[in-house]
Amino acid sequence: MINTISELLKEFVEGEKLALNKYNIKHRPTIGDMYEGLTKEIVNKSIFDGLNLNVSTQSFIEGCDTEFDVILSEGKGESIPYTQSYKFKPSQVIAVIQVKKSLSYQELRNSYDNLRQVAEVFYRNIRAMDASMVDDSFRKICHKKITSYDKGVLNKQEESIYHSLVMDSFFPLRIVLGYNGYKTELGIRNSFVDFLESNTGNTTMPIKGFSPISFPNLIISENYSLIKLTGCPYCVPLGNIREGWWEIMTSSHYNPMHFFLEMLWTKLSYRFHVIPTEVFGDDLIIEPHTKFLRAKIHLNNEEEPDGWEYEYSEISEQSLSMYNSVKDWEPIVVDTMQVQILNELNRHSININDAHELEDFVIKNGYPSLLSIVKSLEKKGFISIEGDEISLLTKQLAFSFSPDGKIYAFDSCDKKMSQWLIKNL
Repeated sequence: MINTISELLKEFVEGEKLALNKYNIKHRPTIGDMYEGLTKEIVNKSIFDGLNLNVSTQSFIEGCDTEFDVILSEGKGESIPYTQSYKFKPSQVIAVIQVKKSLSYQELRNSYDNLRQVAEVFYRNIRAMDASMVDDSFRKICHKKITSYDKGVLNKQEESIYHSLVMDSFFPLRIVLGYNGYKTELGIRNSFVDFLESNTGNTTMPIKGFSPISFPNLIISENYSLIKLTGCPYCVPLGNIREGWWEIMTSSHYNPMHFFLEMLWTKLSYRFHVIPTEVFGDDLIIEPHTKFLRAKIHLNNEEEPDGWEYEYSEISEQSLSMYNSVKDWEPIVVDTMQVQILNELNRHSININDAHELEDFVIKNGYPSLLSIVKSLEKKGFISIEGDEISLLTKQLAFSFSPDGKIYAFDSCDKKMSQWLIKNL
């Protein structure tokens, strides 16, 4: 369903954009009204009935004087007399979209500064986090449960990621939508890097508002997107690209409306818990992404966090153009020894220093040590290591045995596996 709707939205956007671009109007407020109206129509076509959702343009969030182009809210806001604008309580706001007819470096800067005001409002209105969203994200990124935070077994990087995910769970989606603009994927990548470096690269004192949590969740310019990787729905496990670094943003020239819907529907599914998983389709494709930007917490002389460091991947436009096809999702293959370890952990946690018999058993069956097999399962996302304690990370461990002898391990809460089995076996 999501692929069908995202393709229809893409065609709708292209058709309406061509029509709007033909109007030779120089009056900037009118141009803004046209494209904000188009965005309102896109959002209305993307949301579900029965959830009391409203889409407003040129409206406000209580506690902030900034006017926001498009706001998706739960319930109606307070009408501002003699205008078409509204004011919303922070708890009502689900998504905020800054709309640009043409996204340039200056418009990107303006949009970022505008959406940063959203973060500041929500910092002052902190409410209970969505524990399920944080737990799911933290499991995917750090391969640990959120209970690890209370146990005090996280390192500074993991603690900082945890805090970022907590904030992200109750911040609204923040999206920059440029209908025209950058003509290459490299162009939008370089522009964001230049903007980030201008605010973080030439100072010894960190500037507030440029931590990963302040980044928009999605930046679209024509056919190109920058996507924030905070776990719901997109992420890369910590250290997968570079040891110790959190991959925080990726780029793509896949259908931007697909990313828009994935992010919006995921946010709605965690907020309302009534949206059927079937709307996401079988979810057996991996959209083409290209590594872009990663972050690492910087520690001062007292080994305390005092800001974020960033590193980006320099890739030529020719190389970027090669990442243009979807890949099929495949389940994770495990060997018989890994199955036994996972089954053991399914019964109880293991202290690696006390598991002498298990260590001998693992070595007799071809692994150099218990730690080596544990690390391999941690990398696959099945287990969590908290100090000396090893525990199962999956919520409902299950196995599938294929006719060709392969063993697949998976979490039965994840519907992708059942869809994959129907399709392939």
